[in-house]
Amino acid sequence: MRTRLVNHGADPVATASSDLARALLEAVESVGPYQRAYPLLLETPPDMETVRIEDLVRSDALRAYAVRAVAEWSHHPMDEDPRAAVSRLARRYLGSVVTAVLAPLAHGVGIVIDTGRVRAIVQHDLPQGIVLGTHEALLCRERPASWPIAGIEVATLDELRDRVFGALLAHCAWVFDRIVAAIKVSPQLLWSTAAEQVDVLYDNAADGPAAAVFARATADRDRLLLAETVPGVAGPNPLRDLLYWEAAAEGPEAGHVYHVRRVCCANFVVPGRTQGYCRNCDLITPAQRLEMWNEWRESVRVRGRVN
Repeated sequence: MRTRLVNHGADPVATASSDLARALLEAVESVGPYQRAYPLLLETPPDMETVRIEDLVRSDALRAYAVRAVAEWSHHPMDEDPRAAVSRLARRYLGSVVTAVLAPLAHGVGIVIDTGRVRAIVQHDLPQGIVLGTHEALLCRERPASWPIAGIEVATLDELRDRVFGALLAHCAWVFDRIVAAIKVSPQLLWSTAAEQVDVLYDNAADGPAAAVFARATADRDRLLLAETVPGVAGPNPLRDLLYWEAAAEGPEAGHVYHVRRVCCANFVVPGRTQGYCRNCDLITPAQRLEMWNEWRESVRVRGRVN
């Protein structure tokens, strides 16, 4: 491995960190408006609420944050099903982690999640965004980085993927083990949410400003969702076969393919949640899913125009 350095006539460490920070910001923005809710930072900002991931998944803290996660849906959040509450919390955290890893990877920037350095950014009572606490990136000539940044060069794209995916999935497994120990939620529910967030990122990016970049990276998505085994976890791929796909036959989204979860996220059990079932839920009809997907995709486009 070689370290590729960029010399801008300034402190090389500070410059490399600044270049990487800007690259990660642009990587997230390139996905489209939906992912902008998940800021990706290298240092803890003084004006944001953050929590170490080790602290977030402690039993007492997890229950407290889970209550906050459904507070907008319920006048009595402490009385709601804790499985639904932690499911919503996990969805936002996984959206943050998936964005932090897969958006840069599409641009040729490998981020290796270090569980001991990760902090979740808390926004609107939910973990939405990540502080990585690292200043290193992996680079590979098979997928040149979209920006001139310094990093550790690896030999092949397969090696880049394996190192990035291995750390991501090991991190997810570690988090899920602690969630399940604290609140008796199904591991398949959690892994289904991880798979969902992977597919949502690429689906949204197809309409984003860097659609061509993410199109070349569809093998990343396929490796995570379809391969029999993946790095970072022992045994079969825990993301495989948790989603299935169906195509819109008519209407403004005709031909577009949508994923459906096989395992419900359980958020529908909170009475105050006006949405009820999710747009990707197997418990509703294909027609209902299509209508909800169409509404969501249009809302994303509107946010894009506003921004």
